[in-house]
Amino acid sequence: MRRLKRIASRKKNTTLKPVHSGPTAIHMIEVEGGDFHSHTAERIEEVEKHLQDTPVDWIHIDGVHDVNTIEKVGGILNLHPLVVEDILNVDHRPKLEVKENHLLVILKRLAFHPEKVEVLEEQISIVIFDKVIISFGEAGSSFYERVITQAEEQRQDHLLDQSDGLFHTMLDVIVDEYMKVTEEMGDDMEELEDRLIMHPRQNDLQTIYEYRHAVLSFKKRALPVQDMLIKLLQQEFDMIQVNMREYFNDIYDHMVVVADAYEAHRGQVASLVDLYYSSISNKMNEIMKVLTIVSTIFIPLTFIAGIYGMNFAHMPELDEQWAYPLVWVIMISLTVGMLIYFKVKKWY
Repeated sequence: MRRLKRIASRKKNTTLKPVHSGPTAIHMIEVEGGDFHSHTAERIEEVEKHLQDTPVDWIHIDGVHDVNTIEKVGGILNLHPLVVEDILNVDHRPKLEVKENHLLVILKRLAFHPEKVEVLEEQISIVIFDKVIISFGEAGSSFYERVITQAEEQRQDHLLDQSDGLFHTMLDVIVDEYMKVTEEMGDDMEELEDRLIMHPRQNDLQTIYEYRHAVLSFKKRALPVQDMLIKLLQQEFDMIQVNMREYFNDIYDHMVVVADAYEAHRGQVASLVDLYYSSISNKMNEIMKVLTIVSTIFIPLTFIAGIYGMNFAHMPELDEQWAYPLVWVIMISLTVGMLIYFKVKKWY
């Protein structure tokens, strides 16, 4: 698995933009020697014909909003009505269910939207048979292209001969995206932390709580995959070959990294709240320090002005020619002297 690098222009482009309406597309893919040969079905009847006549390894369906099409596909594949219901419900928690002749896996693709401080999601439902794998994505999904791209880049042709190898690549893609989300969230929170230290703003507290919600949302949608992988590693399934365990174990190791990153982000959010209040308090203290210095400087000046502002008949200094400039010299000297004293004491 490759650790995805942070994309510099990600603030303008979000990789995951699920669309919940639009035409349903059915892609039928044959894998041969690591190469993908795809065909888009024009009608639902083509799915059944190709399953009978052509060695189709993977069927990907974009657009689970089309209930009629999904139910027809479920009928062709003899899927239980509850399985079809799970596929149609895009608010499912990630899970792994063992059926009579297949596995049902529900996963969440995730992407971080930095401007909205939001974790975007797309549900991917995967049905794994012995010889074929069927995946369902929301309309406008890029999952189909993303899996093919990663499989061609890694060139692990021996993994693509069976449906469990294709499933491994799909899971690999999704966990890669989890790692990318944790990196981007961590980078953005570090930038926010730097800004809180230097120039805290009133709306920063709202931003922090948006990050808190994003981190919790990430946990709800990503961390169940870790339990799913434990189940895959500890139990035996007819659709998963024993020699695939080391590959799934590699993905599990990366999910441990993802879980650790979540714990770090959760603690970072809590520290950001403390840092915000501390920075605001420090800023207020700086303001009070300036006001206190100004007030302290004006105390002796006000005292002098108050004395010579009294209306007594006999004040000898008032008759002297040098009295007025002397008072100014004294007041300016006091001001400069106090500023020098405060500077020596490092009070400002």
